[in-house]
Amino acid sequence: MKLFKTEHAEIVYNSRKKQIVQKWRGFVPSDTFKKALEITSEFIENNDVISLISDTSEQRAVSPADVITATQYLESYYKNGLLTMAFVLPEDVFTQMSLKKFEQTQTQPQTKSNLSFFRSSEAAKKWMKNIESKII
Repeated sequence: MKLFKTEHAEIVYNSRKKQIVQKWRGFVPSDTFKKALEITSEFIENNDVISLISDTSEQRAVSPADVITATQYLESYYKNGLLTMAFVLPEDVFTQMSLKKFEQTQTQPQTKSNLSFFRSSEAAKKWMKNIESKII
């Protein structure tokens, strides 16, 4: 089920897997970025979602302010029932650095232990399946 779609962001929910997949493209304007995170947050709060894959393989760098916003939303995702999250990293080194800053800002132990970064969507899905079998 599509939850959100723009030129720069798409959010899809797979009810069978209880999983949200975010797909980011290019430089995502801050208002679009925040709206996508808000929609994701509201959906997790009101539905049965256990995992999230954020595919940033086509995304450009994220502003420092958006990194802070994303951190706040991620913590709310876990508080509302999300169990695990995977990022698919882009080739762009600057975007990778933005995502690593995001990882460094995590303060909750459950967030750090159930958050990982991958070079491919396939690797993220494989890890996700493995970790879910351990925590569900």
